Amino acid sequence: MGRKKSKKKRSGARSFLLKILIALSIVLFISFSGYVAYLTVTIQERLSQRKWSIPSRVYSDSDYLFPGKKVSKSDFVEMLKLRGYKQYSHRPQRPGGYWSGRGWVEVYLRDFQYPDRNFEGFRLKVTFTRNRIRSLKKNNRPLNLVEIEPVEIAQLFGPQRESRYLVSYDQLLKYLIDAVVTIEDKRFFEHRGIDWRGILRALWVDIKHRSVVQGGSTLTQQL
Repeated sequence: MGRKKSKKKRSGARSFLLKILIALSIVLFISFSGYVAYLTVTIQERLSQRKWSIPSRVYSDSDYLFPGKKVSKSDFVEMLKLRGYKQYSHRPQRPGGYWSGRGWVEVYLRDFQYPDRNFEGFRLKVTFTRNRIRSLKKNNRPLNLVEIEPVEIAQLFGPQRESRYLVSYDQLLKYLIDAVVTIEDKRFFEHRGIDWRGILRALWVDIKHRSVVQGGSTLTQQL
């Protein structure tokens, strides 16, 4: 009889412990789910907010080129430099560059967004004679008139005094993306915002050194 009672007590204790473990597991699961939901909402709110103050830019009027206009080659080069164009020793392969020879300049005009229209850049060859424009050509096709983008003459800043250019992901150089991911979050493209492996690794290192020497936050969490 004594042995049966002892077995019943042990069985009851195990059942009780099992119930406690199940209850704790449920509580932990609910807490974890709530924390993940909180992180999701927080990240979405932060990403949806305006992050930066973009300055207003003030431009001059556009310049127009046409055959016969009194503009020398050196004058035209100064116009390009004033607009931030870069000189090359060969034909420019991207907008914002130019090269020149005796009596001519070939420039790769940039895209520019005017208030009422978008201007698409193209390669323009300008020839000169006697300090005047002799011809304007696009792909060897003569042009009668070409509008050159205006010069930025001022920027109006907000209270943050920030000057930024917003670019899309596709405009970022692969080297920049690889460098940021390598330094900040090597498994960025493998996890879904939280890297538990990285968190556990950092926790183990911190425990061994008895101080905070590593972090386990991902790029998503840093946002």
